[in-house]
Amino acid sequence: EVKESTICQYTGLIDSTGNGIFEGDKISDHVGCGEVVFHDANAAFKVSYRGENKGQGKWFVDYLDREFETLIVTGNIHD
Repeated sequence: EVKESTICQYTGLIDSTGNGIFEGDKISDHVGCGEVVFHDANAAFKVSYRGENKGQGKWFVDYLDREFETLIVTGNIHD
């Protein structure tokens, strides 16, 4: 049974290994590790970074194609 609270929206993007990227996914990229979040006011997805890059973020619309080559989904906040 799927818990409704764990269903996350698809971003329409894929990571470097071919996995779909969803809101709530934990990712690793050329900047560091973070979480995919949806920003209501901007109606857009971004990566909110953790660790030494905490407080930084990057909008998916600002990613260059070659930057997606470094992005890997490493998990999900619900795992």
